[in-house]
Amino acid sequence: MSESASTASGVSPSDASVASNARRRRHRFTGASGLPRAGFGFRIHGVLATAVGLLGIFSSSSLEVEAQDLSLSAKTQVSVLSNVLLFDRTFRERAGEEIVVGILYHSDVRSSARAKDDFLAALSDGTLERTLEMPVRVELLEIRGGGVIPAGLGEGWIDLLYIMPLRAVGIPQITDISRQHGILTVTAVPGYVEEGISLGLGSRNGRPEILVNQEGAAAEGAELSSEILKLARLAGVQ
Repeated sequence: MSESASTASGVSPSDASVASNARRRRHRFTGASGLPRAGFGFRIHGVLATAVGLLGIFSSSSLEVEAQDLSLSAKTQVSVLSNVLLFDRTFRERAGEEIVVGILYHSDVRSSARAKDDFLAALSDGTLERTLEMPVRVELLEIRGGGVIPAGLGEGWIDLLYIMPLRAVGIPQITDISRQHGILTVTAVPGYVEEGISLGLGSRNGRPEILVNQEGAAAEGAELSSEILKLARLAGVQ
């Protein structure tokens, strides 16, 4: 969803763009030349991936699978996510002129803050922009202390919400907002998909695994193709 606003270049948050009521920061990625890699009015075109390409990601021996807090490296998460989004038939239409990615993280939880930093760095290589052929803007949504959801999440300007490991936050608190505003939710914490998050990225037997909560995805407005449902493991099914 587009919003005219000034953003800081690079991947470092700018204090000037912090909204006091939502504790959010804006990012616009830049290339080596200093020109925006993706942003307002600047679009990078790439070759769209197919289901065959996604299968290729799953079978690749070069994937970075980590046995840490999250089972997939941030680089692999971005690669798989970029291709999965192609199979939501209306995602780019719903987003409009640019894709606004919200990253929800808990600053008091070390694993959450680290996962946020890693994912933000992985996003900066432009894979998501090139695959979806749209500019991407990132908003950081910070949770502190007792787990109050940032007010900015309910303002309706986020298209995709990426959820890091959280503490003292109920997933229904998040999905109540995402379903009301049509925000597609994604996480690399597989258990959150069982609780209602739409898409999950995990690993099984050393390879990436896609998880889909069909009820959650439909409630958030996603129209997932049969091809991706065949590749995914369905979660949250009663």
